[in-house]
Amino acid sequence: MKGLKIVTIVIFLLSCGKEMVPPSPDRWAPKLNYVKSENRRHLTLHFAEPMDKKSAEDISNYLCFETISGCTLELISASLKKDTREIDVTTFLQSNIEYTLVISNIKDVAGNPAAAKKNFKGKIIPDEEPPKIDYTIPAHRTKNFKTDEWITVKFSEPMDTVSVRENIFLLPTLMDLKISYEPGMKSFKFNSDVWEREELYTLYIKDFCTDIEGNKLESPLCIALTADSILPQGCISGEIEVEGEFKKFVFAIDSLDNIKRIVIVEGIEYEIDLLKPGSYRIVALTDTNGDRSFDLCGELKWIEVTDRPERNKDILLRERKKTEEFERLESLFLEDADYRRFRQ
Repeated sequence: MKGLKIVTIVIFLLSCGKEMVPPSPDRWAPKLNYVKSENRRHLTLHFAEPMDKKSAEDISNYLCFETISGCTLELISASLKKDTREIDVTTFLQSNIEYTLVISNIKDVAGNPAAAKKNFKGKIIPDEEPPKIDYTIPAHRTKNFKTDEWITVKFSEPMDTVSVRENIFLLPTLMDLKISYEPGMKSFKFNSDVWEREELYTLYIKDFCTDIEGNKLESPLCIALTADSILPQGCISGEIEVEGEFKKFVFAIDSLDNIKRIVIVEGIEYEIDLLKPGSYRIVALTDTNGDRSFDLCGELKWIEVTDRPERNKDILLRERKKTEEFERLESLFLEDADYRRFRQ
């Protein structure tokens, strides 16, 4: 009789264990609520709980095919969104038909893997969302940069690799700048074998970089870095006099005619920092009619820069005849210019 009671208790406990929620930590597999096509390039996967970034962004964990024919829809990349219950998947061009998405081994933050299959209707509307830059490594104003490491630029979208290659440049120019990109075409890396320790380098990312759909980058970006233990402290500032709200480009050019720094100004005030002591010409230019060429120019000649911030006179922008100087500066920042023409 005693043995029978023990067996009864064990069976009762086991049956309860099947029905009760398991104790913490979480042991349930995450549930995929739905898959939605946002446009012909993007899917949103919505889960019931926050997901693990590494497994969510491993594209080998996904398979997509046409439900009726079984033909594969190629997938390019996956990104965990700010709401970590959602994953964005970039695809090749979709058709207006039903697809099946199969996922496996995508984990929640507790490490529980998911396996699911969901159908969705493809869309043929174009993706019109401009790509953004998620982050750079190293960040802007980095000192003690390790020259044997790569500079990484991470975009929010798979990018057109040719447009990135043609719209990213380094000042001072390094002729052997190496460029590579990772699968998924969102992460690009840059390096060189000829960094100079005491030089300040600036990597410029133009807003003419496009994603695979052809959308231009939301805004340009630059990151300055040096292998030295200190950053230059010279800084000059002032105002630009011009009618109308145009994007203005301000260049600091040293006494050897080398372009050392570039800033982009949306309003009227400019500031160029991270300059070493010396003499600089400050040149401001803008394109007022949108024809992808500079038509207004103004400059201040031979500003003496020290380690103390300097306030300068205003720069007056006025129409100037096209010169080689215009073409040299246009080759850096305007669309369809061949950046390879520019050499320091």
